Amino acid sequence: MRMQSTHVTTVNGFTKIPLDDSEGPIPETLAGMLGRLNGTSLFSLALWKLPAGAALGDASATRAVDENYLQSAGSATAMSIELRRTVDGVTSQFAAGSSSSSATNAPWVSIPFGQHTLEVQPNEVFSAEEAAAIYLAYYETGEIPDGLALRELDLGL
Repeated sequence: MRMQSTHVTTVNGFTKIPLDDSEGPIPETLAGMLGRLNGTSLFSLALWKLPAGAALGDASATRAVDENYLQSAGSATAMSIELRRTVDGVTSQFAAGSSSSSATNAPWVSIPFGQHTLEVQPNEVFSAEEAAAIYLAYYETGEIPDGLALRELDLGL
């Protein structure tokens, strides 16, 4: 029996796909979606939670600007991960990074996605396999795993 979707993925900023077990277990589905990112025709993936009781297509099932989400841009071999969350009415967006190598004076890394390029710190580059574990934790808990570094982005939110 297929589960009702509680989350939605957005591909390339436009295509919304309910995340359910119709294509297989959620961990494998997330890993597959991230693994197909190629930086050109498939270059971004976002994961966000549906409002309680809503289904994709309902008027209430939109990702409002103040809602929380996790998003990546790039390819399966080099992608960024950003977390957006609202706490006490204040919305912030962060670049996630491995805490095993904190920010240094090392040159920033360019990650191409679509017709754009994102500049991130070296510890903020993830493979699809690394990202899949982070996405699964976010799907299950609404948070990213402990131990990741967060660098706040100045987006004027």
